[in-house]
Formats: sequence, structure tokens, C-alpha cells
Amino acid sequence: MGSRQICGLFGVDRLMEQIDCTIIGGGIIGLLIGRAVKLAWPHLEVAIFEQEKFAGEHSTTRNS
Repeated sequence: MGSRQICGLFGVDRLMEQIDCTIIGGGIIGLLIGRAVKLAWPHLEVAIFEQEKFAGEHSTTRNS
């Protein structure tokens, strides 16, 4: 089963059609970039993907 088929199983194809800007990483920088994009272009749909359970839980909490 290819990655395209797996994405189809989870409805990712439909979701990706609605996202204009994707940010990888929900640390302080990723969140600030997402906020800046929404402020500059409010009509765009922004998605932030984070590997941890909560945003800012990885290196952000260790560095701040």
C-alpha cells in the first residue's frame, strides 16, 4: 500500500486540498510564523503539524 493510498484512508487528501500553508513544528517559531501568516493573509488556511502531544513541548520548553 503506497503513501497516497494510506492518506486516502484517513481523509488526508480532502484536508490537504483545504490547506494553503503548512508549517512543520509547533514550537515558538512555528507558532509565530503561523500567526504572522494569518495576520498578513487572513483568507489563507494554515495548518501546523507537531510531533509532540502539545505545542511547544519539545525544545521550546528547554530553551526558554
